[in-house]
Formats: sequence, structure tokens, C-alpha cells
Amino acid sequence: MNFIKGIAKNLGVSVIVIIHDLNLALRFADKYILMKDKRIYSVGGEEVITEKSIKDVYLVDVKIKKIDDKKIIIPI
Repeated sequence: MNFIKGIAKNLGVSVIVIIHDLNLALRFADKYILMKDKRIYSVGGEEVITEKSIKDVYLVDVKIKKIDDKKIIIPI
């Protein structure tokens, strides 16, 4: 993923990737689009990845912790 990010930055292009693993997405993405029922639920940076948004979209209770200033999502 860092390889792709580097190429995109050098070429000045955007890359769209669909990732259902939110922890992986948090490691590599700059922007997020959360969708529910074929509709956009929220768009933005890391601020859209919250315990509430994950519960609303995925119907899963989680805790979000920070390790080395990186968000980590833990299902509970």
C-alpha cells in the first residue's frame, strides 16, 4: 500500500481502494467514505471513524484506542 501511495503522490493522482478492514484502511488511507444501505453515511478524514459510526454502519460495538498516535479499532 505504501508503494501505491508513493506512486500516487509522485504522479499527483488519486487512488480509490475498497477496504472492509478498517484497521488496514486507517494505516494507509487519507480520506474515508462510509456507506450503509447503498448510501453515503459520512465522508472525511479519520474523524469520521468513530465508535458510533462503526456501530451505525457495521452494527458492531467497538472501542477505538490510540497506539503510537494511530487509531486501532477493537471489536467488543
